[in-house]
Amino acid sequence: MNIFVVLPFDDHSRKIVQANIQELGARTYSLEASLAWFVAFEGTTTELSESLGFSSGEIFGVVLSIKYYQGFAPRELWEWLDTQRANGR
Repeated sequence: MNIFVVLPFDDHSRKIVQANIQELGARTYSLEASLAWFVAFEGTTTELSESLGFSSGEIFGVVLSIKYYQGFAPRELWEWLDTQRANGR
């Protein structure tokens, strides 16, 4: 399973991305206030970006692929990441 971070740049884009993520049915971990999402997705950054609507030019933001990660975060995020990695093997 590939892990991505989706970062919309404005409120309009955030609302559309949130709706598109729900429609896609992808497994996600939402950061506080839905400012960004960690998304587990069986595809490429391009495929996820297109699925969320970034390729239309109507919304602005980036999709980042995550291979390695380190930092300080809530335990729930680390558990979510571990679970997604385990499901992808």
